[in-house]
Amino acid sequence: MQVVDSDINARSIANQRLQLKREQELRKKHIVSLDAISQQIQQGGVKDLNLIIKGDVGGSVEALSDSLIKLSNEDVRVPLSTRVSVQ
Repeated sequence: MQVVDSDINARSIANQRLQLKREQELRKKHIVSLDAISQQIQQGGVKDLNLIIKGDVGGSVEALSDSLIKLSNEDVRVPLSTRVSVQ
C-alpha cells in the first residue's frame, strides 16, 4: 500500500501497475517452435501431429498434403483433416 498526495498520482501508479501486469501475462503465453515439436516427437511425447494446410492454389495444397501423409510412420502420424485452398 502506498500513500500519495493526489488522485492523479494514484491513478498514474495504478495504470503503471496494470500495464506491468498485462505485460507479465503476455510473457506467459507459450509459443511452440518446430524445434520444440521435434524434441517432443523424439521423446515420444507427440503421437499425432495435427496440421491445417492453407494455400492459395489447390494443386500445391494437395501436393503438400500427400507428401506429409507419406512422412507418417509408426512414431508419429500426420492426419490431415482440413485442407483449405483460398482463391
